[in-house]
Amino acid sequence: MDTSHGQGPHPSRRRLLGATLTGAAATGLGIATGAPARAATRTGGLTFDDGYGLTVRAAQRWDWEHRLVYLRLGTREVTGWGGGGPGVNVLLPRNYDTDADKRYPVVYLFHGGGDEADFRMWHTMTAKGSDRSMLLDETAETEAIYVMPDISKGCWGLDARHEFIWLRRNWQTFHLDQLVPWVDANFRTLGTPEGRAVLGYSMGGFAAVHHVAKRPELFAAVSSYSAPSDVGHHSLQTYMYCSVVVDGLNPGALLGPPVKWDASMVPDERIHKVPPIIEGGDPAVWDTENPRAHLDSYLGKRISLIAGDDTEDANEGPVIIDQPQFAKLLRGRGVEDVTQYQVEGDHIHAVKTAFPQDLPKVLDHLTKAG
Repeated sequence: MDTSHGQGPHPSRRRLLGATLTGAAATGLGIATGAPARAATRTGGLTFDDGYGLTVRAAQRWDWEHRLVYLRLGTREVTGWGGGGPGVNVLLPRNYDTDADKRYPVVYLFHGGGDEADFRMWHTMTAKGSDRSMLLDETAETEAIYVMPDISKGCWGLDARHEFIWLRRNWQTFHLDQLVPWVDANFRTLGTPEGRAVLGYSMGGFAAVHHVAKRPELFAAVSSYSAPSDVGHHSLQTYMYCSVVVDGLNPGALLGPPVKWDASMVPDERIHKVPPIIEGGDPAVWDTENPRAHLDSYLGKRISLIAGDDTEDANEGPVIIDQPQFAKLLRGRGVEDVTQYQVEGDHIHAVKTAFPQDLPKVLDHLTKAG
């Protein structure tokens, strides 16, 4: 099946609803219908197979160099998601087509949160003082594959605890149990933890350190830009309790009510409009997703924690306090390769300095392409 034409980064509503109600609706919800699985999806010389619980619904190479591959993947773990399923952009090295036997390290890039946030954030983020794509510029001469998936709008990349199959939001399971092995099976990756890193900005930075905490065997390096780490902190619990509403879920769908409601450091006015605020959550439940409760997971890995220096920024201020604390805990547990510092800028702009500085060091740490 060739989807190289007519299904770009923004699939049309008519296209998505063009199938019969039984097939299209059930597929959109991630429910099996008994229809035969497609053997392969092809675009621009690449072939993608379904597998690991993922169905390829759209695929296209659409930038002028054919480096960027746009994908839509159907999964039972994330149902009722716009566009036909979670989106994933994959950026290939320039020599991917010509060096047909070469395999590459993989860098996963997790985006920030918000009503309009999605997998396109990394590709569309402009470089500092420029209108060019920071990602395209900084990766132009690198030999690595960059995978940029949807990670939610307000679920922080976690699996949500809720009851409706038609609004399933199991982002952690989608990323770690499905997407990672699917990428290794469908792209020429090294396929080893030594050749795999995860980097994230803001909400995505938390998801990055969280995923390494839960599945340390998958990654050799993690970088968190302008992101908190302490799920035990009341302000982050408050934010997590309410932010899921932008994913279509009820407050508390992630980990239940916060242990203590504390909105003093939470900038998002949305959370003040979500009554009632319930306290008395279970600290043990929150600790299951707290990176600080899983410090041994980071042993032997490269850790980078970078924030802006704008203490007046409502988002960056708490991170400036959080990251040095996390770094101290990691070093105290015996994690030797920990980088932690601040760059000039607020929550929106600091990443434009942090990423270009950090990426070469991440790539140096990973196994080289070959």
